[in-house]
Amino acid sequence: MKDIVLDCGLELRIDAETGQGLISSSLKDDCHDEDWNTAMDAVESLVLAHACAGVDVTARAYQDGLQGCLEAVANNL
Repeated sequence: MKDIVLDCGLELRIDAETGQGLISSSLKDDCHDEDWNTAMDAVESLVLAHACAGVDVTARAYQDGLQGCLEAVANNL
């Protein structure tokens, strides 16, 4: 198992043998906005899929892009 913690509050656990993973997040903590929570579900799913496929989600460029995505969602909801 490989544990990954990202700057934005996502925590992933990836099984290198099976390629399966789990994700937990603080992105929806105490938020009751349905649109925000739906968007965060999509972001979490995408990051988990990338990590399971072997993308280095810990790379600075990836995390910077992820932060930009989160800011764009926040600015448009």
